[in-house]
Amino acid sequence: MTTQQIAEDAVQVTLVAAGSQASLAARALTHHFGLRVEETEVLLMTGKGMIAPAVPEPVARAAQPLLAALGLQIAILPYGAKAEPELYDLSIRAAQPDCALAVLQSHGVAADITGAAGFSGPSGLVIAGLSQGQVEALRVALLAVEGVQVVACAVSAARYDLFGALAGEGRAPLPLRRHLSMLGYRPDHATSALACDLDLSSLKHVLSRFPECGLTGVNQAFQRYQVTVTGPGRLTRQEMLDFLATRGISAEHLAASLQAGRPLQIDSGLGRATIRQFLADYALIGLPVRAELTHA
Repeated sequence: MTTQQIAEDAVQVTLVAAGSQASLAARALTHHFGLRVEETEVLLMTGKGMIAPAVPEPVARAAQPLLAALGLQIAILPYGAKAEPELYDLSIRAAQPDCALAVLQSHGVAADITGAAGFSGPSGLVIAGLSQGQVEALRVALLAVEGVQVVACAVSAARYDLFGALAGEGRAPLPLRRHLSMLGYRPDHATSALACDLDLSSLKHVLSRFPECGLTGVNQAFQRYQVTVTGPGRLTRQEMLDFLATRGISAEHLAASLQAGRPLQIDSGLGRATIRQFLADYALIGLPVRAELTHA
């Protein structure tokens, strides 16, 4: 086949991202694209790379839904096309939303966001699909605004946790729990996530399958948690007071919270990895606490 014939009749297929269930896709890659076992192992281990430099387009299109269901995100490009540059999602949290918004609008993004409401949510304000240059330009510009937190995540590397209705997690409906279990996902009792480590294609599948459940997928890189004390646990009152003093919480503040029946917050703004370490430390000293995903 000549180069001209290939260009007219074929496409190239690349692996953009592989989810936690990707190991199940090895046989499909071999069947549809003729890859050897060792080639599929390398692809699935790295999570990205060339699947096929030239295959008939109908073959690629037919394989795409199955691969997506198995956790593989593929790109179908014209033969010989250069791989697209990495894109990033940007999460912004701002103590002064109006100031941050002015910076964003001056850079031509988020023009339809109005005030603090646009920054509310478990991921902060997310600007999607930016180039690395755009990310760096916004990061530098936002340094001028006090109290701004900026986190970037490569789209191909993004992993999501699934949460129930943000007003109150409750217990997931049985059909949803069965479906998540069938896909190999388990709940995380530490963070109240219904399922963890979903790739984007798996997340979209679950959200479209159960639209009535009020589900939300939150990028793991953008999650922030607060920790509240739910009781004294094994600590004496004096031990509790001594511990809270290390957090700058006075006995008067503790008494006021208990009297009002309010949860006592002791930590905030913790990332996903950090919250797990904090919960383990609190369990070790016998202090019962609860981690809550923050929405601002």
